[in-house]
Amino acid sequence: MKTINYLAIGAIFDLSTTTKVIGLDDIRDTKTNGREVVICFNMDGAKKWAEMTKNNIGKPIAFAVDNKIIYTPTIASELRNGVAKIPGLDDDASAISLSESINASIPK
Repeated sequence: MKTINYLAIGAIFDLSTTTKVIGLDDIRDTKTNGREVVICFNMDGAKKWAEMTKNNIGKPIAFAVDNKIIYTPTIASELRNGVAKIPGLDDDASAISLSESINASIPK
């Protein structure tokens, strides 16, 4: 299997307005769970995530990395736990590569 390497200039976009909602400065860190990347937001990011999901139930959003959309879920409910997930990556190695790239790109 081919492992994808990411540059990780990441953002979460509201697709109805194409507005960037959350950027790297809103992320505390990421981790993996198999083929899934778990994004843990800092306090400001968690507030933005909760507000954005509350106001956009039933609408799509996009997770973009390297200026490419990699995941476009529809918001089902307000998410107040300060966590977002990107599931269904090609393999565990791709998830690890994406997680490490995002973590390395988070402003310190």
